[in-house]
Amino acid sequence: MNNATTEKFSGDLKDDAMLNVMKENPVAVKSPNKNVRVLCWILTTRTNFYTRTIHVNNTWARRCTKYLFFATFGNDSTIDLPIYYMKIPEGRQHLTKKTMVAFRFIYKKFINDFDWFLKADDDTYVIVENLQYFLQDKNPNDPVFFGQHFTRPWSGVLKNSLFKSGQGYFSGGAGYVISRESLQRLGEKGEDPYLCKQDGLIEDYDFSRCLQNLGVALGKSADSLGRNRFNCFTPEIHLTGKMPPWYKSIEANGAKSGKAAISGDAISFHYVEGRVMYLLDLLLYHVRSPQNSNVTKKATGT
Repeated sequence: MNNATTEKFSGDLKDDAMLNVMKENPVAVKSPNKNVRVLCWILTTRTNFYTRTIHVNNTWARRCTKYLFFATFGNDSTIDLPIYYMKIPEGRQHLTKKTMVAFRFIYKKFINDFDWFLKADDDTYVIVENLQYFLQDKNPNDPVFFGQHFTRPWSGVLKNSLFKSGQGYFSGGAGYVISRESLQRLGEKGEDPYLCKQDGLIEDYDFSRCLQNLGVALGKSADSLGRNRFNCFTPEIHLTGKMPPWYKSIEANGAKSGKAAISGDAISFHYVEGRVMYLLDLLLYHVRSPQNSNVTKKATGT
């Protein structure tokens, strides 16, 4: 586990009671299988350290077996977080390179220490217990990865891509998790430019195409009712159906809205502001109702 120090931060989220939420027993999530070892890595930037990164650190990231942040440029001694710095120019046009370099580092350092490897953004919120629960019957030695499935590229900028359309790809913002075997293949052959694009703007498409060229399959992550576990927007947007038109045309499970859109075993949401991360932590790990309190007592002995 990480030994990162909880950093004090400015604004109206100073109350230590907010940070204590994560110490409570979970009441609205699946019981995790601690034997499922998940390394989570979160892509961030220096400009986001005190507006996003610190809040991910204080909430969901701590529930991963191990977690790391990756950012560009030199070390920032003012913040005490497990951050690795990459010598890559800042900017969205290098998202693919940042992802490839981070996974390459993780392959060299941690391939034998974990079963699954989750990539997320610094405004992604992950319910780690539900992720472990979802993965507990999956084999990390299979070449497979999971995320929110898009059927085709959404932007005309991809028309000149190195790769043709295949199985589709997984949303980067919703986060995706790759097996140990997938990381093994990426580490061994991922630097081949004929198999894997090394830099670019559309990281999620590029990375998905890379893994597919390495023989890695896009696994099914929707539940039995076709509801998404990985979600590329906030809970509010998925509930109200206020998604952009492009999303409705490429989402593999029909871009539903309301409760039909979100699995009861939801794993992730995207575009989540820092203050909302603390709210989600409060509701998921602290607030009890008569419906779930009995289940919690059986699971925790409380």
